[in-house]
Amino acid sequence: MKKKAAALIQEIVCVLFGAMLFAASINMFLLPAGVVQGGITGIASALNLKYGLDVGAVIVIANIPLILANIKVNGWRFIVKTAIGVLLTGVFTDILVFFPITLTDPFLCALFGGTLMGCGCGIMFTRGYTTGGTDLGVFLIRKRWQRLSVGNLTLILDAIIIVGAAALLNNWIGVFYSALAVYSQTAVVDLILNGADRTKMFLIVTECTDTVGKALEALDRGVTVLRGSGFHTDRDKSVLLCVVKPHQVYAARHAVMQADPAAFTIIADCSQTYGEGFQE
Repeated sequence: MKKKAAALIQEIVCVLFGAMLFAASINMFLLPAGVVQGGITGIASALNLKYGLDVGAVIVIANIPLILANIKVNGWRFIVKTAIGVLLTGVFTDILVFFPITLTDPFLCALFGGTLMGCGCGIMFTRGYTTGGTDLGVFLIRKRWQRLSVGNLTLILDAIIIVGAAALLNNWIGVFYSALAVYSQTAVVDLILNGADRTKMFLIVTECTDTVGKALEALDRGVTVLRGSGFHTDRDKSVLLCVVKPHQVYAARHAVMQADPAAFTIIADCSQTYGEGFQE
């Protein structure tokens, strides 16, 4: 019972803090410099800069039809969390307008604003909450055209919004600052969700199991032996599985090459690695 209560409190704190960072990114950096983001937030920012409409109110109102349309697509649990995320970010954006404005340079504001928004969104995403917007539109489009890529659809919709905002505000150079803000946000969200401690996985097909294994163990990394056989030759071979940290990639490649020049080696990115020697 205590664990559930602690987990609930932790979730509430994370969501509230994430929404506050989201609001701070808009009020401290993006709006003061006239930088427009992608998605519903970008539409709301453009309307604020042109007509003075409240950003948070537009975010909430514009997301309502998208949320309702997605009920059958994603289920109630996702919709409820999305509605909470949209409501909190919208309300906080309109309430927390007292944040100090220390920068007005559009380049720096795009960089810091995108980074701060990425932190806020990333924290919320880790708890299953979203800020709605473009993602909801993508879900609806893919329901009919499933072959379309989520990444490409998101990019297209964001590009349309950014270019449309530039035309509305007659600020075409703002497209470049908007692109920087979107890139910064995406990079930070990816960093939070996938972890900063990225690793590399080696899959090595070799007939020199002991030699290669010992060479990798000399780097203070564990090695797992998987048994296999060649499809055409039907000869027994060993597949060594080893995960190393980024700074050990060159040393590991060199060790394998020295131990067995004929080894077939695959090196793959690992976004998250848990266990002894890595994240607990």
